[in-house]
Amino acid sequence: MSARIRWGILGAGWIAAHFAHDLRYSKTGCVSRIASRDHGEAMALARACGAQVSDSLAALCHAPDVDAIYIATPAFLHHRHVLMALAAGKPVLCEKPFALTAAEAREIADAAQASGCFCMEGMWTRFLPLFTELRRRVRDGELGRLSQMGVELGFPYEENASTSSLTDPKLGGGALFDLGIYGASMAYDLLGAPGEIWADALYSDTGSVRDVSITMQHDRGESPVLCSIRASHSALLRNTLDVSGASGRITVEAPFIQASRARHVHFEPKGRAAERPSALKDALRGSPAWPVARAIARRVTGRDGALFGRPFTGYGLRFEADEVARCLAGGLRESPVMPISESVAVLETMDRISEIISWRAPVPSPSLRLGAAVPRKVAGLSVG
Repeated sequence: MSARIRWGILGAGWIAAHFAHDLRYSKTGCVSRIASRDHGEAMALARACGAQVSDSLAALCHAPDVDAIYIATPAFLHHRHVLMALAAGKPVLCEKPFALTAAEAREIADAAQASGCFCMEGMWTRFLPLFTELRRRVRDGELGRLSQMGVELGFPYEENASTSSLTDPKLGGGALFDLGIYGASMAYDLLGAPGEIWADALYSDTGSVRDVSITMQHDRGESPVLCSIRASHSALLRNTLDVSGASGRITVEAPFIQASRARHVHFEPKGRAAERPSALKDALRGSPAWPVARAIARRVTGRDGALFGRPFTGYGLRFEADEVARCLAGGLRESPVMPISESVAVLETMDRISEIISWRAPVPSPSLRLGAAVPRKVAGLSVG
């Protein structure tokens, strides 16, 4: 393998283009080859990033100038294409979702173990520098005993040919797998596996999940934590992530999936003596310097807690590519940040959610216009 990983990209859509663009900011890799079912798209992307075009997806998998493969095809093809790349003996980074069912994910895990090749789901948000710091703060108990987590992610999409890979359920589209899986994965990352799950959804006449609301209870030994996830293809939501505990709250700024900043609010539980102002505040309060000092403090910490994080260049996909390079350099077959076992576990959760909401799927009717949400009585169904 060369000093810099030579990436082959399967697919030439918008996520493939973002990944190729972001590799410009990475010191660990570059784009070597592109292959797509649409040869014209592959040619255009290859010209944009100075790469070669392979005549077929299989040819790219066996190309000698490809060290690792990024799967950026529609979700329903992920399982097939990951197996193809592993069979060719190439390390794989697969765009989320890893697969569409836990059974498919387990088959990928078995194939990765049999081939001895590195394999990882491209849940890129987990690798952002901000989430490395968020994970540390939660792990170190800086929020106290956790009680709540909230995740919102919603962008309005019409159902048409240009959005089919995101919205068409036959292609693995819909708000649950396109957007809701971010919340499920981040909840597993920060809170562990859920126990109880409640969920409800609204569907379009095509059978696509347009809106979904999920509540999960995570048993963390000390006390349970509730996680609320909302995902939408019909509305623009707040697109933030919150984690709250007895002594603080962290809110990741919108859109949290590619955030560079978060706000950490520290507080004392009611009934506990409030923290006294510092001696410096006591000395400055009432003096001519107090308005300036207060303005500076608010600029640094914000009105509602202290900001942390740092900006980065690009879309944010290079961090997952750098993680692959780090793991390969260390001889690892899995990433400790996104092990295959967690990808399987998250898809087991997605299977459960899909089962809970499936009985609400509407019967297609010609009287409904394409993309219209079908109203359903909101009710939760709990599974153990």
